[in-house]
Amino acid sequence: MKELFSCISLPSMRPCEIPHETILCLGNFDGVHLGHRSLLQAAKELKRKSFPALPCGVFCFHGLSSDYLFPDPPRHLDSEADRLRKFAACGMEFVIFADFAKIYELSPEEFITSVLLGTCHAKAVVCGENHRFGKGGKGTPALLSKTDQLTVSVLPELMIDGQAVSSTRIRKLLEIEGNAESAARLLGEPYSLTAVVEHGKGLGHKLGVPTLNQSFQKDALIPCRGVYLTEAVVDGKVYPGISNVGVRPSVEQTDEINCETNLLSYSGSLYGKIVTTRFLVRLRPEKLFASEHELQEAISKDLETAKTYFANR
Repeated sequence: MKELFSCISLPSMRPCEIPHETILCLGNFDGVHLGHRSLLQAAKELKRKSFPALPCGVFCFHGLSSDYLFPDPPRHLDSEADRLRKFAACGMEFVIFADFAKIYELSPEEFITSVLLGTCHAKAVVCGENHRFGKGGKGTPALLSKTDQLTVSVLPELMIDGQAVSSTRIRKLLEIEGNAESAARLLGEPYSLTAVVEHGKGLGHKLGVPTLNQSFQKDALIPCRGVYLTEAVVDGKVYPGISNVGVRPSVEQTDEINCETNLLSYSGSLYGKIVTTRFLVRLRPEKLFASEHELQEAISKDLETAKTYFANR
């Protein structure tokens, strides 16, 4: 059983042994949004009050459970590296990643006995009221609470604007509506793309607005196509920018969606660097322009809007 799990120490970001006794937060944690963060905070509070000597960590899966359960699973809000960064920022000490495909057939009772109490040495767990586990998702927080060897803390859904904060809600805001501002409010930070800067076709240079080109990973959520006000993190420094997410219909014929960003206050080559692009506000949908002149006029208007936005931000 033990070989189906890997443990990462968050202070060092290196593999480690599963601690001898643990406090665990349970969930998928895609996005590590404000609802997830409330679980992490509750775990830290449980540690402070009742288990000060125990390390506090997260139990989740490589990828998402939906990757294995559905033929067309939702795209991810976070890469594994993103999740680790966010867990560490929230004060977690370790993460146990499980191989969902190898353990999803365990009954809820087997999951509690073999995984939580056995392999993970859990003394306390924290989960949301809708958390499900074990074969067929039949395990519930009520079942966890009946386990004598576990202290169990169950949190209600976090509500914002009358709706539960959820990864599904955030995906809809980004993929369907392009509402980066509302998504950031639920995530606790802007949705971002972290990727290497690739060589493009020089189309931005030709139009007088050189851009850095980035591709989305195959399972990463792609925001609704359009022009966004963004900021890029380059070598730890933040630069304002404006990005196009889409297929550039006015300049080439392609089905490949990428992100092209013009930085307003940066000069120099970024090829080969890893840059994080944060999506702040969607200005408009991607559009097919009738001429290069119309495209340049639209770009000029977008740049003026961006300069005003960042000057007043």
